[in-house]
Amino acid sequence: MVPIKSNPSDFWNAVKGKRFRVNKVYQCYAPNNDNSEVRRMTILQVYDKVHNTILEGKGIYIKNMLKPQKCYDFEEV
Repeated sequence: MVPIKSNPSDFWNAVKGKRFRVNKVYQCYAPNNDNSEVRRMTILQVYDKVHNTILEGKGIYIKNMLKPQKCYDFEEV
């Protein structure tokens, strides 16, 4: 699944009236907007580039494209 940011009303409409267990996700990353290349790309382009570069064994070249991020999984109960 591709990480996304939803606006507050979309998020509320998706969870309204439901119950969830919230779990913190460790080792979660977001695009680093301090990186000039990232600022010119969409979020999908960033994750595609990072994924493909790691698969090619060249992870050192994209190390500043992502930064640690707080993320959570919502598990409906």
